[in-house]
Amino acid sequence: MENEKSGKHLIAQSNDGFLADGRRLLKGDAGSLEGFGWRLRQNPAGCAQINYMTNHDGFTLMDLVSYNMKYNDANGEMGRDGSDQNFSWNCGEEGPSGKRRIAQLRMRQRKNAYAMMLLSQGTPMLLAGDEFGNSQLGNNNPWCHDDELTWLDWSHTKANRSLTDFVRNLIAFRRAHRILHPDAQLQCTDYLSSGFPDLSYHSERAWYGDLRNSNLHMGCMYSGYYAAEEGFLYIAWNFHWEEQQLALPILPAGSSWRRVMDTSLPESFLPEEEQEDFGESRMFTAPPRSVVILEGKEKLQKKQEAKAAG
Repeated sequence: MENEKSGKHLIAQSNDGFLADGRRLLKGDAGSLEGFGWRLRQNPAGCAQINYMTNHDGFTLMDLVSYNMKYNDANGEMGRDGSDQNFSWNCGEEGPSGKRRIAQLRMRQRKNAYAMMLLSQGTPMLLAGDEFGNSQLGNNNPWCHDDELTWLDWSHTKANRSLTDFVRNLIAFRRAHRILHPDAQLQCTDYLSSGFPDLSYHSERAWYGDLRNSNLHMGCMYSGYYAAEEGFLYIAWNFHWEEQQLALPILPAGSSWRRVMDTSLPESFLPEEEQEDFGESRMFTAPPRSVVILEGKEKLQKKQEAKAAG
């Protein structure tokens, strides 16, 4: 229900639906794209939708990308407790790893998980400690522990500043773009007769969302017209282990697509002077296991000329 005066939600729905669909796509399970494509735009009237990938009951985010199995022997129940349906993937090695490529992939996967929560329409819920790599050593049911296994060591934020900065910047990006959290659920139609729907899905073909079971990639375009904003956003989701091609819709005259965030890069948010301008390009190559945000902006060359003239 909603408050008649404020229009704000008075109740909220919290369940593991987003968690299950999001985790399955994150690890690359076949048949998971359509479910997440539906989850990311859920914002039903009268009931807030809470989206999370981890919570107090289960794996931390670091453990989600570090373990294929639960390790609950320390709980004293012979490993019988805790969920067996974790939809986790260790990125190639079980448990802590000193291999650089494993560490880099796990970092990218954690960034991808945050992007799934913060770029979806519902209300994101983030588990404390995930932003600096808190681990429970694979224990997904540690409620009975009051020790180092469950205590948060906030000093780890220094060693994980890259991830905490990414999360901070992603939260700021969400807040700066109302189209990512509008009051009403997006309809995937052009009900303003603006020439663009509020949300559209794309594949190797523009305006054609291919969500079949074998696919793990899609493009989502958001029109700022539906949130009293200028410009467009295009989010490229690619959870395949290989790069994939996605079509870019044609923007209004004078604008072009520019890359502003890419989870495959160590510094994922790009300063304006380093944002790649795609000019007249109609295709975009999404890196493996990555989330990329493109903004439909005034062409960089035109903007620079205007600044010089002014």
